[in-house]
Amino acid sequence: MSDTPPKAVFLSYAREDADTARRIAEALRAFGVEAWFDMSELRGGDAWDQKIRRQIKECALFIPLISAQSEQRGEGYFRLEWKLAVERTHLLADGMPFLFPVVIDETEEGSASVPEQFLKAQWTRLADGEPTPQFVEQVKRLLQGPRRQTGSTRPPTRAPVATHPPVAPKSGFPVWAIAVIAIVVLGAGAFFAFRPHNAAPVPAPAVAAPSAPVPAPVAAAPVNDKSLAVLPFTNMSEEKDSAFFTDGIQEDILTNLALISELHVVSRTSVMQYRNTTKSIRQIAQELGVTYILEGSVRRAGNKVRVTGQLIRAATDEHVWAKAYDRELNDIFAIQESLSSEIANALQAAITPAQKNLMAERTATNVDAYSDYLKAREIITWSGIDRGTIQEIDRLLRTAVQRDPNYSLAWVETAKANFRAYRQPGFAGDHSRLEAGLAALANAVRLSPNDPATIVAQGFAAEAQDRMADAKACFEKALQIAPNDSEAQINLGYLLANTHNWRECMLHLAKARELDPRNPQVIWSTFDALMSLRRFDEASGVARSLVELQPDSFDAANALARIPFYAHGSTAEVDALFGRLTPAQLADGKVIATKLDWYYHGVGDAQAYIDLHDRSGTDNNFSEDDSTIQYAEALISLGQRERAVAIVRPLVEPLKRKSAADPDNYGLLESLGYAEAISGDSAAAVATANRALAMLKPDSTLLKQFNIQTNAAIILAWANEKDRAVEIFETFRSVPVGRFFNTESMKHDVDMFPLRGFPRWEALLADPAANAPLSF
Repeated sequence: MSDTPPKAVFLSYAREDADTARRIAEALRAFGVEAWFDMSELRGGDAWDQKIRRQIKECALFIPLISAQSEQRGEGYFRLEWKLAVERTHLLADGMPFLFPVVIDETEEGSASVPEQFLKAQWTRLADGEPTPQFVEQVKRLLQGPRRQTGSTRPPTRAPVATHPPVAPKSGFPVWAIAVIAIVVLGAGAFFAFRPHNAAPVPAPAVAAPSAPVPAPVAAAPVNDKSLAVLPFTNMSEEKDSAFFTDGIQEDILTNLALISELHVVSRTSVMQYRNTTKSIRQIAQELGVTYILEGSVRRAGNKVRVTGQLIRAATDEHVWAKAYDRELNDIFAIQESLSSEIANALQAAITPAQKNLMAERTATNVDAYSDYLKAREIITWSGIDRGTIQEIDRLLRTAVQRDPNYSLAWVETAKANFRAYRQPGFAGDHSRLEAGLAALANAVRLSPNDPATIVAQGFAAEAQDRMADAKACFEKALQIAPNDSEAQINLGYLLANTHNWRECMLHLAKARELDPRNPQVIWSTFDALMSLRRFDEASGVARSLVELQPDSFDAANALARIPFYAHGSTAEVDALFGRLTPAQLADGKVIATKLDWYYHGVGDAQAYIDLHDRSGTDNNFSEDDSTIQYAEALISLGQRERAVAIVRPLVEPLKRKSAADPDNYGLLESLGYAEAISGDSAAAVATANRALAMLKPDSTLLKQFNIQTNAAIILAWANEKDRAVEIFETFRSVPVGRFFNTESMKHDVDMFPLRGFPRWEALLADPAANAPLSF
């Protein structure tokens, strides 16, 4: 049986056009079209040839890319592909769309060196090889089924041009990607965010998982001769649990090199997928768009460490530089600095005195402090910051700065962790987090004020305090010092989107994509954006790529399984996912939190929510107070109002005191409103909801607007102000505000229990437009 899904598109191209083919493939995949792109998926040899032939035999549409490059190649494997495709046309019914030639430059049809059969097919042109929404729709139409084609040999037609003004400058940024990425921040506004998490591995969903990488928002550029990727170092230590130590050394070398403005250094998130890869150095370099590859290894034994590195010019497999360092363990920091400098010298890239100082300021003086910092950073990277991880993160970072009070990066990470926690709803705006972050930041500024990492942390602090102009200035300053810092690029892009400045946002996200071309977080952001736009078919393609990229990720499996529910109310896929889990996996904290969310905000099974809550304790999606409030709402929906009031009423006065002590914390104000409404004090609840709504300002971020309005509407519903509640929800009908506004989930969500049966609410849920795909 073929492993090719039906309706697949086969892209055939000369190797010189590989970057253009990749962009076209990714654009098609992002919108639910499976595109066969051999460079990223096949290995070579007889098996490669057989698979190519099988794919041409089984694909639904064959797209040859025609260009000056293909014209110059009188001989090439792509020409055999073209002949095989022509041979297949003899087996197809007349009028069956199969050949779809695409011209990616100014090559003229009349002079093109192509099979005669190509001239009888429908041609199109893509200016500069850039896929457009019209092109994608044209491919989709051809895949819908047979239709009669004309036999004329008319000149190639350009893809239709929209008559409305462009929404972004012509900068090589694909128009189709604008709608996908511009509203990433809105996707993060949901109560439950789909994000990579190091939960218990799960079996892959029983759904075909074709490759569908994230759309590339930048056109391919000539490869920079001073560009390199630092591959994951090999851990040669006998203690295999020291892998984090090896990864930390690799990342620190990478970030040191990224400080050198002359170098283009691919970020860690894009290179980690090549751990234990069987791909050749040349193939990796092509996929990442770099000239050089740095490989290395670390062997740690007792108090000794050996670090090796070799710099390879990928095109020729030439070893430009290689060296081994045998030192005492405490010298590891000097090794990192020395290795970075020698590689820069090998590439003839100048290191300024300021950059040398930054490298020196970043180093620790205590190996145990360095280990603690690496462990904390590993948790943050792969498991995130939530109520389940924050205690261990706090402990590790606290011991790191105790062991080495002058370790600036540990102070930076401490500050950022606290700022992130402060802004998360699950921590209810705990003001002590903001204070702890500011204290840690003060130490980082004292130790290394000019480090771009410190300046990015200052941007985090400004965001946490809603000082968006200051945050923007910090991210811009960090990029002036370290233009290769993809984190600063992404943060600036998100901030600009959150303040409605979409055009600049696109430019920075495009630059981040250039710096970090295979970052899984970009794929997750694209998925969130598509879900926000209720573009469920396209989101499915992206979710399948996440499952393929992270086959052991529960979050990826859950993301894919939830789409049919949000699209048309099917629960079978999520039920099947939970049914595949082992008892150990079901006991994982992340899985428990996901099940609680599913029972409460998805299918609205209040009894299942209460039963699981009783077995597992606090719902880690929220603070302890909010978890108690949700539990009480579930009780009320089951007819146990007296019990619900009894457990919530004691929260009212403490929440009043907390809110009075932190009057700018709208999260605490919302919790108070919920508690008052459930306790039966409707007048107080309405007044509290009004106070929360009054905190909205014209320049409030989109995330803040969504959180305040949504929670105020729910409070009003529980306080029997149903018309006002529905009026707020009606404003979300045509706005991409995350998966929370979804009529399939809102039909059952326990939060919406007071609105069930209310005519205006039921009319909103029944309106097809309320769950229809949105354009941007």
